[in-house]
Amino acid sequence: MSEIGEEVKMVLAERFQIVYFGFQKNVSSIPLFMKIKNCHKEMYRTAYYSLFHLFFLAIAIGCKGDQRKEIQTIYLPENLEVIHPENSVKFDNNWYKNEFKVVVFVKNAGPYSTLDLDWQSAITDFPNIAFLFFVSEKDKTKLIDHLEIVGFTHPVIHDPDEAFRKSNVKERELTFISFLVRNDNIVGMSNPSFTDFKKRLEELSK
Repeated sequence: MSEIGEEVKMVLAERFQIVYFGFQKNVSSIPLFMKIKNCHKEMYRTAYYSLFHLFFLAIAIGCKGDQRKEIQTIYLPENLEVIHPENSVKFDNNWYKNEFKVVVFVKNAGPYSTLDLDWQSAITDFPNIAFLFFVSEKDKTKLIDHLEIVGFTHPVIHDPDEAFRKSNVKERELTFISFLVRNDNIVGMSNPSFTDFKKRLEELSK
């Protein structure tokens, strides 16, 4: 694992998220997921994210070579509506210009959309990092209801036309991705389902 550079791991993570989260629409057709889906909701959630790591590690271990990826500059569309959930802080337009950012793309609002992960503790622990959530759920009412259901208390940017995805992600199948950004350059990927998420945030903001 130590031989795999950060750029390679970032590519692997991106490719895996595309494949893995792309299964959501067809999850009922996969026997393994069928068995998990019949379990208690919390067990399913745990298995869901555990499998994420297993697949990621399997791909990473199997990868060899000194591949590198060109630094990608992120584009943040600013003329979009911001939704403030209940008890949310007010959105600050300066977050777009912040040196350190976690920029998240979520395609749909619904079960296992990743908005139900524990983002809030990281947002609280790292006030010097701006967290930007671009959500492309077309049904605004559904999105607002989902934010209330999962107890999400951070502003989200409503992006029904997927302006963010079209500018930053090539694969249309992608339903979720979380970029670590420094000076508007993508330097990695991570999210709260990873045990080292906060460690990576510490490294990002150094």
